[in-house]
Amino acid sequence: MPATPSTTTWGTRLTAHATPHSKGVWATLLTTTLDAYGFWLSIAGTSTAATRTDMLIEVATGPSQENIIIQEMPCGWRATASVSPYVIWFPIFIPAGTLVSARIQSLITVDTADVLFYVNGGAISMPGPLFAGCDAYGIVTASSQGTSHTPGNTGAESTAANIGSTTSRAYGGVMLCVQGTMAIVVMTSIAYHWELVIGGTSVCEWRSGGNTSEYNIGPFPPAPFHTSIPESTQLQVMAEASGTAQAQDVSFLCFY
Repeated sequence: MPATPSTTTWGTRLTAHATPHSKGVWATLLTTTLDAYGFWLSIAGTSTAATRTDMLIEVATGPSQENIIIQEMPCGWRATASVSPYVIWFPIFIPAGTLVSARIQSLITVDTADVLFYVNGGAISMPGPLFAGCDAYGIVTASSQGTSHTPGNTGAESTAANIGSTTSRAYGGVMLCVQGTMAIVVMTSIAYHWELVIGGTSVCEWRSGGNTSEYNIGPFPPAPFHTSIPESTQLQVMAEASGTAQAQDVSFLCFY
């Protein structure tokens, strides 16, 4: 984070490639000085009024970024640091002395994202187990998006829909990601409830919201739900809106 507190500077600025939907260069976030028992990742400054700002971020460890610990997470449609930065808890262990880097890709050429990385060091003080990394499901890298899903209107649930392929391995946690609207530039200020559905059963639920300045609020809680997900499981989502729903860009991060 910046040495001097600022309402405009928010951690490290990442820049997307000059070609849409292509990865930008890796930027160093930090080198851990102690064992990190999980970390907070915060993203700000990726929204623009009346503009689609689809974007994906990857976070990696190692001198050659050989270990990607966060894969293809949507990070567009996020407000400035002074309004409502996106903050998420990742229960991923990182040993002391590890270089941590990040990069983005975007619909908009050379778009930027401000990223703050804050480690939880010294002792295990957060609930639940720790993981080595997470995989993304439902991501379309060719468009820097997730999977389109339209929640039900005014409290009515949508039909459960598949998000991504079946799981490639077993997982111990899952987190919803929501990014923007899939077909409409102007976002409406309504709230959404999202449910992870497995085998016809609702497993957990998150809340998110939209804003007419084109930024997402949430999802909440901003952390993975700890649950056992076997290999070859099909993840599904269903959702409801507080008013007339817009198709949303959704995906899941699954923790191993």
